[in-house]
Order: sequence, then C-alpha cells, then structure tokens
Amino acid sequence: MDENYARYLEEKKERDARWEKERAERDAKQDARLEKISAETKKAIKDMKNIFTTQWGRLVEALCKPAVF
Repeated sequence: MDENYARYLEEKKERDARWEKERAERDAKQDARLEKISAETKKAIKDMKNIFTTQWGRLVEALCKPAVF
C-alpha cells in the first residue's frame, strides 16, 4: 500500500505541475488578447476624437448644436 500511495503522490505532483503550466499559458494568451483589444480600443477612441476636432467635426457640431438646445 505504501508503494501505491507513493506512486499516487508522484503522479499527483506531475498532474498538478502540468495543470499549473497549462494555466500559466492560458493566462499569458488571455493577457495578450486583452492588451491587443485595449490597444485597438485606444486607437478607435483617438480616431473618434480626431473626427470632432477636424473642420468637418466642427461643422457637424455647429449644425447640430442649435437643434440640441
């Protein structure tokens, strides 16, 4: 019984180590995806900001502002 238990503990250690490695890899992939999405979002916000700071944006604001108030 001691031999079986020792083998069980060794296999459990190996499974736990494998699981930790896989979890770390998944976390790294998720972090990379989140950083990519964050960069894309920042770029989109910057592009939207530029729309309203250009001449066309000011024109649209001037045309819409009277209708809002």
